[in-house]
Amino acid sequence: MERVVRTIEAIAVPPGARRVVGLAGGVASGKTTLAEALAAALGETAIVSTDAFLLPNVVLEQRGLAMRKGFPDSYDWVRLAATIEAFRRGDGPVSVPSYSHVRYDIEPGVEQQVPPSTTVIVEGVNALQVPPGGNQPLAYDLAVYLETSEADQRRWLSQRLVESIRAAADQPESFYHAMAGWSVEQIDEFAGQVWDAINGPNLHEHIQPSSEHADLIVTKDGAHRIVSVA
Repeated sequence: MERVVRTIEAIAVPPGARRVVGLAGGVASGKTTLAEALAAALGETAIVSTDAFLLPNVVLEQRGLAMRKGFPDSYDWVRLAATIEAFRRGDGPVSVPSYSHVRYDIEPGVEQQVPPSTTVIVEGVNALQVPPGGNQPLAYDLAVYLETSEADQRRWLSQRLVESIRAAADQPESFYHAMAGWSVEQIDEFAGQVWDAINGPNLHEHIQPSSEHADLIVTKDGAHRIVSVA
């Protein structure tokens, strides 16, 4: 990870502007954890998830995209691109939508303020992709792709769902509340179905191909250890 930190620190930007880093990888690959580790090492770093730019569930349903959440056509690319440009200019604070992982949806009418900082890490499955209808990816000072095996991603997704569903027992508002009584075996089966229908196809069709736009590829093993930076 030291190489990634040194590379980010070496980026020169105009006075008052921010360094903006794009970080992509598959579902449950550990993007947020890596972003948080980088932020701790860098200092004065804000983290923004592209989940905040997902279209609300009601819009996805209206457009027939409910089962394509996380695919390129499920995002507000115009606002995402404008937000990244605001970061690069050094605007601040910058307002972005708020996404609830408990409700599994955008929080209507709720905005979060990203304060001025030296660095912003924009992380998400789509961070390095070319927007639909576009011809180039979003503009970053550095693009990073987190590479992990599909088997590990699938296993980590199941583990994450177990945690989310268990926590939902006391959260009636949670998207997962109705599943709170499921066994670990039922959750694992559900995770496999979600992977086969949504996350796996998205990985192969859109997420992995976006790695060609990366400046650095960070490879992690099944024990969450970084084994190489290329």
